[in-house]
Amino acid sequence: MFRHVVFAISCFAGVCEAQDPDSLKHRELELVEVVSRSAQRTFDLPFSVSSLKLDHQFLGFLSLPEQLHLSPGVLIQKTTHHGGSPFLRGLTGNQSLSVIDGIRLNNSIYRYGPNQYLNTIDLFAVDRIDVLLGAGSVDYGSDAMGGVVSITSHQESYKANGGWGALFLARGTTAGQEGSTRTKISYQSKKLAAHLGFTSRNFGDILAGGRYGRLNPSGFRAQSVDSKIRLRVKDGEWIGLIQSNQQFDIPDYVKYSLEGWMLRNTDLQGHGLAYLRRIYEGASPWKAKFTLGHQRQIELRCQQRDSAQNLRTEQDRVHTWFVSLDGQRTIDFGQTSFDWHVGAEVYSDLVQSTRFDSLGNGSISQIRALYPDNSWASQAGVFSSLAGQLSSKLELHAGLRGTMNSVALDEASLGEVRDRTPSFIYEFGLNYKWSPLVRTYGLVSTGFRAPNIDDYGTLGIVDFRFEVPSYSLRPEQINRWELGFKTQGLIAWRGSVYVNYLTDIIDRVPRGDSLFDYPVYQKANVQNAAMRGFELAGSREFGNWTASAQCSYVFGQNRSKSEPMRRIPPFMCSGLVSYAGDFGTLRGVVRVNSSQKRLSSGDVSDNRIGPNGTPGFVVLDLGYSIGFNWLKMPINLSVQGQNLTNVLAKYHGSGVYITGRSAVLTATLNLN
Repeated sequence: MFRHVVFAISCFAGVCEAQDPDSLKHRELELVEVVSRSAQRTFDLPFSVSSLKLDHQFLGFLSLPEQLHLSPGVLIQKTTHHGGSPFLRGLTGNQSLSVIDGIRLNNSIYRYGPNQYLNTIDLFAVDRIDVLLGAGSVDYGSDAMGGVVSITSHQESYKANGGWGALFLARGTTAGQEGSTRTKISYQSKKLAAHLGFTSRNFGDILAGGRYGRLNPSGFRAQSVDSKIRLRVKDGEWIGLIQSNQQFDIPDYVKYSLEGWMLRNTDLQGHGLAYLRRIYEGASPWKAKFTLGHQRQIELRCQQRDSAQNLRTEQDRVHTWFVSLDGQRTIDFGQTSFDWHVGAEVYSDLVQSTRFDSLGNGSISQIRALYPDNSWASQAGVFSSLAGQLSSKLELHAGLRGTMNSVALDEASLGEVRDRTPSFIYEFGLNYKWSPLVRTYGLVSTGFRAPNIDDYGTLGIVDFRFEVPSYSLRPEQINRWELGFKTQGLIAWRGSVYVNYLTDIIDRVPRGDSLFDYPVYQKANVQNAAMRGFELAGSREFGNWTASAQCSYVFGQNRSKSEPMRRIPPFMCSGLVSYAGDFGTLRGVVRVNSSQKRLSSGDVSDNRIGPNGTPGFVVLDLGYSIGFNWLKMPINLSVQGQNLTNVLAKYHGSGVYITGRSAVLTATLNLN
């Protein structure tokens, strides 16, 4: 495996973090809003940030999470076909944060370990993904221990002579593994930009590599609608967004294939988001952003272990109301100026959870649900950051945040639970300019994860265990140290090394008994851990060619148990070579994962991993795209060969294998 890694790095003459070859040039000069919620050059930030602009006509992967396969420091784990849980520097679930347009996707039932919720965002309704590693807690609060996945929803640009437009996209994968369509109607003018989009997707069962065959059952269906309206006014802008995504008939492949369940399906997995945002950029020295909105999550599951047990139906709904106000201005100290950013936000979750058993005699019995019904959780925070030059060579970035986290639930076994946990965190970074083309930086920061309703009130089967409620929990804490460098020019490099210390980790503790043939667990603040690792990324352009690659490694040790941390990713490397000419664009991608045999006791007992760990793999993809006019209509066609060597492979901790040798065909008609 080591020789494969060396070969991949040497072939691509650099290391890089993006999938879109057109965005590689001047990448470090791009503006991102994932830090301080305001546009800043990545090259000037003492943070590790990677960016991906989505080209929907040339996507090599099927889902939104999978687009991050080529991002340094990120592993995408999939328990089921509709899943996709990002591991940021080895942390996932409720220890990594996802936001869309700066709004938290995480809510109070996010669990420890992999989840499927990032894939509830429609891939075709997204323009860009930024990944901030090892930071983000000051700007976004709880859960950003590993970092932040920041999604920018699709929006039309203002155009003086724009008018109406339309887009039609059709996409299919061989062996019936995918059939997708996207229709979008848009309008652009000098002061108004809007669109309305519809997406329909039908995924068949995965056809794995080697001689493994189909993963039956693993397919599902999805439908979504999205609309965004931008209105330019004299002193800024109004923005309104509505998104709704629903996925249907999702089988839990692991329960069927490894545990012999008779029925284990998610009949409906849904996500909806609506917000109204006012951006002020008037005569005042302040620039301000006010956001008000609502988010919902719904999950409907049905399960039956065998014919001797009852048919069980579960439904969880989370309604999230949020409001935020943040402002930015420049303040002067003598001959030096600083950008000051300050804000406040409130998120409030209502969790509604029901569970019914259909008995053999035809009657229906309502029992205690996975979460206490009508539970509440909230997060209220204030934050401030300061960035500017201390000298001609040295730049400063510093921030503070205070958050009050509250949980309220009624639990039969615990009674009425009311808990409030405050958290105070900071970040301090320095960026040193060695030359216009070279930067080095150092960053010290803290972060936290507040205990949520999933921690306090879970009752039922989760993965391969039975969980019961907990109480008197404290926030998890993380202390982070990072050193890094960035260069730009003909060869653009970016690298970082880091050390993290986690304390008061909430873990599932075995109680010593079992229910329904599953061991019983209860959560408590019982663990401390240490992590260290590195990322290296960069790119090089020569003529019409672009070559890029990236690699990352993380080592995690559970100090309390004197064993490895759960689900730590292996050494990962990927590379991309692209040639753009008059005849179209040709692109090749290689993905390399080493084997992971350094396992925790939980990994060994996890039937998705087992005592032998996860084998390494090398996967090759090749794609070609061309655009032309037909009857004066602009058309783009692309074909991509996936897993050309047809290897049987899966990412560490996953329950499903990646697609075997297959072809993805995409046709786009863009009338703008």
